[in-house]
Amino acid sequence: AQVARLGPRSSPQASAAPLGKPPAHRSASSMAQTWEVVGGVGLGGIVVREGRPTSSPVVFVRLATGALIEELEMQGERLHFRKISGLGPEEGWVSVRISGKDLCVPSSRSPKALENAGASLRETPAAASRSEAPPAVAVQQVPLAAAANEAIAAPLAASVMESAALATTSGGTAVTTVAAGETPPTADLPADQVAKGASDGASRVVTIPRCLLPACETAADLLQCNPLPAFDKTRYAAKKKLIAAASKRLVGDMYGLPFPQTPEEMFEKAEFGCGWLTKAFHRAGTLQESNSVKRIVSWRRFEGGGSGPKAEFELEYERPDGPLDTRLFVKMPFPLEENEGQRWLQEGKGTFGDNFGGEVLFYRYLSPHTPFPTPKFYFGDVCRESTEAILINARVDWPERGTTEFSNNEVFPPCGKCEDYLLTNPEDYYFAVVRRLGTFSGLAKAGKLGPENATLNWFNCGPTNDVNCMPGLQCELGAKAFIEQVAPHWFPAKARTSAFLSNFVAKFQDFDQSQDSGLVAQFLYADPLYVGLHHQNGNSDNCYFYRDSTGKINAGVLDWGSTAPMSYASGLMGTTIGAQAEMLAAHDEGMVRAWADAYNEAGAPRMDVAELLLRYRLATCINAYCIFGTVDRMRLRDATALFKTLPAYNCEEIRKDFGNRFNMSMLYNRILLFILKGDYYWSALPEMLKRRGSR
Repeated sequence: AQVARLGPRSSPQASAAPLGKPPAHRSASSMAQTWEVVGGVGLGGIVVREGRPTSSPVVFVRLATGALIEELEMQGERLHFRKISGLGPEEGWVSVRISGKDLCVPSSRSPKALENAGASLRETPAAASRSEAPPAVAVQQVPLAAAANEAIAAPLAASVMESAALATTSGGTAVTTVAAGETPPTADLPADQVAKGASDGASRVVTIPRCLLPACETAADLLQCNPLPAFDKTRYAAKKKLIAAASKRLVGDMYGLPFPQTPEEMFEKAEFGCGWLTKAFHRAGTLQESNSVKRIVSWRRFEGGGSGPKAEFELEYERPDGPLDTRLFVKMPFPLEENEGQRWLQEGKGTFGDNFGGEVLFYRYLSPHTPFPTPKFYFGDVCRESTEAILINARVDWPERGTTEFSNNEVFPPCGKCEDYLLTNPEDYYFAVVRRLGTFSGLAKAGKLGPENATLNWFNCGPTNDVNCMPGLQCELGAKAFIEQVAPHWFPAKARTSAFLSNFVAKFQDFDQSQDSGLVAQFLYADPLYVGLHHQNGNSDNCYFYRDSTGKINAGVLDWGSTAPMSYASGLMGTTIGAQAEMLAAHDEGMVRAWADAYNEAGAPRMDVAELLLRYRLATCINAYCIFGTVDRMRLRDATALFKTLPAYNCEEIRKDFGNRFNMSMLYNRILLFILKGDYYWSALPEMLKRRGSR
């Protein structure tokens, strides 16, 4: 299935001329030509080889869809290129057409004109270690082949758009009349960066989706509630105890209301529905006592992520009110009959921390003080005894299916988990996310997220129960087997050599010894300056993106599950856990610096960026080691025959299953990261040990 790339790009010209057959041979000196890569949609790009023959070695990193390249030499349908912009190898050979399908099409711009635009994406990792995201390469409107037109205009794949609601014009928009010369209320932009009013002196109307306004501006005047008790990881260590407790159907600790356990119960059973929603919103303070929910217009359940069932729904109120959202979103844990094991692991044992507790605490207490976009809180509660929970928020104004062009202040389509390869310039999105999370952690550290924060019962995250710091068991041997035996065709020839594999195993065995003794995790938590409140899983699929009024990609943040005080390095690593290895290798230092800059600007005690980078590298090594355990947990060594039929980690056969997509993407990209930049990360361990020895 064709998958349109996410994010804004220029529209292809409808009058694009057909390509025609390339000449049999052409040298760069006689006719320099720029090409755009249009093939490889949904596969991370097109295959690059070291030489002209199709039997020559494959370069292990693909040339990304949307990349612009300069022709150095053309022989038949084989193109020798130099990259101008986009992700992929700097040079190599590609096919411009296979079986009649265009993989690359000519661009009307000369290589010289595009040189400056492409420079930012060809920086070395050292040059990329800056606090600002590199500007997105401007892709001009150029003639594209018919196949490219179809690929870009095609509806987004169902897996990507699964959680997107059809946007409408009511219930989620802030419409503001702005006088001439005044600025619209996009509070996260400096006043001098927001577009001014009409030059002829007339007033204008600025329409901004409410989900893009700062959460502190959209929050309701919430009423007091009971405190949420602390989470106890030991309470349900035995699964049978959890099953017995979860069957009781109790009331919430904060608001004292019973829980619907599924969307079907919430919308179809008489004891819930409009009456229960009215009561819940009244208790939270998100609906005035004189108002009520009149009817549920529509609802739709969908599966997305691994925390439990979700649904989007639309309401009608007895008295329509401007600040009230009519399109909402609800999530709840898995009921026992749907996924008993996941309910026990997440809500009973707290394998990933305090999943619903951390999120409900954020939305109820901290979101009213958060100066960037996050969905408006309507109701949320948890019962510690029965492990029931619910969260209701405003729904993000996702675009209609098939939308490919976006103006400023319009939300892009959602990104599926571990599907960053569908993004154009994914680093721009990650820089937007880490700036938001740095601001959040800095404000929390500075005591600027409300008076209740210091009194809340956050999960006690530490060196022995941080899921991102758990030791493995000889996991490097599983990773070696995966490279060598299970999926060797996914990796470069260099990675399959005995020299590389021996070094790979030795380095991780050294790391394993320090991690098993607890030295690394203890180091990450030893200095309180580098520990504080953080989003545990700020991946691209847990955010929504848009261009602000200046045209810069920015982010709103959602899915705050398991938010807690933790090692900042661990939290930052969790933010990049689903990222593509090549992008991360080029921009890891820059993203850590961007986070630290935002943290410091929020008024928190200043930290040493070099020290944070050391801790981030250590956290990445720990987590990679845990991810390598996937090989044995999923018994991948027994699936060698199957993997021979799978051309890539993100092929359609893998993508169609959420669990496989998630596990294979993390395994492949973490291995590839250490192929690309292992020495940089491994060197963090001797640095840490040397420091400990000098004390």
